[in-house]
Amino acid sequence: MTCPPKTSNIKTMTYKELLEQLQQLPSGNLDDTVTVYDSYEGRMIAVVHTETAEEDDCDVLDPGHFYLVLKA
Repeated sequence: MTCPPKTSNIKTMTYKELLEQLQQLPSGNLDDTVTVYDSYEGRMIAVVHTETAEEDDCDVLDPGHFYLVLKA
């Protein structure tokens, strides 16, 4: 399998942009495992669930920020 090339200096994606791309997928692809390509490590990682940041969860995300949790 050929993985996507490593990237740098690329604009980050919003959830709205992600939703627009998901809506373009054939319906059968919506049953696929959600997978993220880590260009730094050069590997694919499955998403296991989602979370929403709560107050004092971390110093990076604002409370209420939705995020994906990757398989370790």
